[in-house]
Amino acid sequence: VEAKGKEPPAKEKDKSYIFLNGWHLMNQLATKDLPTFLKKNINQTYHPLSSALQHANFYAHHSQSPILDIGFGLGYVAAAVIRQLKDSPIEIIAVEKKRQILKKISSINVPELEPEYSIIKAASKKANYDKNNIKIKLINQDARIAVKTISKKFSTIILDGFSPSQNPELYSLEFLSLLKERLKHSGVILCHSQNPIFRSALKEISFKIANLEQGTIASLTKDFQLEEKEAWFIFIPTLN
Repeated sequence: VEAKGKEPPAKEKDKSYIFLNGWHLMNQLATKDLPTFLKKNINQTYHPLSSALQHANFYAHHSQSPILDIGFGLGYVAAAVIRQLKDSPIEIIAVEKKRQILKKISSINVPELEPEYSIIKAASKKANYDKNNIKIKLINQDARIAVKTISKKFSTIILDGFSPSQNPELYSLEFLSLLKERLKHSGVILCHSQNPIFRSALKEISFKIANLEQGTIASLTKDFQLEEKEAWFIFIPTLN
């Protein structure tokens, strides 16, 4: 899984533009499997061009409910989580700052993620969904503000912002400390980035970390046995 933020080659770009107050904000383009958007002012894509679906599954395969999804975007990760955890109750609180990307959800067709993506479309219309043991609450707000209003504790926190160079506030010691307060004692933080400054901040507030594919998994209680040459890990369970 690549980190967000890879600049697409010119041939990947098309002319599906979004404008707000006269400024060119983003254009739609294709990944290997699902559509995504290039955020023009920072020149980064919402998903890796190699595979948006693989990016979503990276998070889904290692998530347990309840889940805090920071950087909801087009909702691909949430859809993949619903598919992964379909046999158990699912609760997701999702945070996305940019309203314009949320508005694109209703017009996107992603048969690779159906029928789960239909649930995401329904949730995005009313910022809420509660049917068939699936609960989704969508908060359209800066994550630094939104997290302070949430009292629930989570088994999984997904940190899926743009790269640390463009979204440094989401990888800061201050924000990670807020996430720590919202994490269950035995929970994990998942992130696509292996940025050393981000990892150093996690360690400073007592997280144990390990490589997870091309990203990071962090826990307060779990010890990781990591095979350096392979993309896998083993949890050593604790009593908590």
